Amino acid sequence: MIISFYAPMKSPYDTTPSGDRLVARNIIEALNSAGHNVHLATEWCTKNLTGCPALQESITLRSIELAHELIETYKTKPIDLWLTYHTYHKAPDMLGPIVSKALNIPYVLVEASHNPSQERGPWALGLKASKEAIQAAHLIFTLNPKDRATLEALTPAPIIPLLPFIKLPELQATHPNKQSIPTLITVGMMRTGNKERSYALLTESLAQLDPSSYKFICIGGGPLETQIQSTLKSAQPNTLFLGEQPEESILSHLSKADIFVWPAFHESFGMATLQAQAVGLPAVVGYTPGVAQIVHHDLTGLISPAEDTETFAQNIQRLLIDPTLRHRLGENAHTFTKLYHGMTTAAHELTTHLRSMLTQRAA
Repeated sequence: MIISFYAPMKSPYDTTPSGDRLVARNIIEALNSAGHNVHLATEWCTKNLTGCPALQESITLRSIELAHELIETYKTKPIDLWLTYHTYHKAPDMLGPIVSKALNIPYVLVEASHNPSQERGPWALGLKASKEAIQAAHLIFTLNPKDRATLEALTPAPIIPLLPFIKLPELQATHPNKQSIPTLITVGMMRTGNKERSYALLTESLAQLDPSSYKFICIGGGPLETQIQSTLKSAQPNTLFLGEQPEESILSHLSKADIFVWPAFHESFGMATLQAQAVGLPAVVGYTPGVAQIVHHDLTGLISPAEDTETFAQNIQRLLIDPTLRHRLGENAHTFTKLYHGMTTAAHELTTHLRSMLTQRAA
């Protein structure tokens, strides 16, 4: 299949690391590995984080222009389908529905969400556009189970659950000497919103532990880097801050640690959590429906209720004092990730459902 790929939130070639960028890259790689020909339709992004109506109108006009330019391009260079990753009210897909309808090709979404509470909010125009995209889709893959109910209310199109996935690293946890002080590690962008809240919850949890009982490594950069680092130091003065790191370096540091920690406030699932488990780390996380897809309590990690810093701290302490449990959960995490969250598994799932959809349309 020749597939035109689009990510309205962030181009897979954006220079700023993020989970969103990594997922986009992984989808492209998975489809290419299955023998498809995937190209990026455009790096144009519709992201509007301020909710400014004037900006949204400007984005809409440019999107319509670009959609018609792409239609002309694809008339001479045909594609089999259009696939968009991550449409929602702050970054709606305004291209795919227009292009796919004009060319009479299937329109597919991966990770679409709809928030009706924004109908009278500052992102009303973006919500309308994203809703129209969802209703235009012929097939939707959902990575986050909490999105399913609102999607089903909007469209009769098949909604297929897709487990989050990554390219499995060759590294595995080195499991340092059991007599040494265990090392906790976290990875997350330091920006306002949910990430900032996760760091605040993490700080509250670490403050309940004896700082001499563990080492702590923090990977991540962003506009709140100075503020968040200062706050974390209040809980663990000897924290090693590594700032923003390339993926290879992140995986290397994860493999040398003992426990991955992240409260995951309002997180869809967390690519860093998946990477940590892939190298064999047990994960201590806060609950969200998406996170519970990749971390299994008392099997691959420990999950605490959302924003429950006391239980979160207790779960960390439980692993700090029990190296046998750390090792068992870490081994299970590595095995589960290899079995269910690898690129090959995802490529098979994506291809199976895409081909089935094309067959049904041709019948």
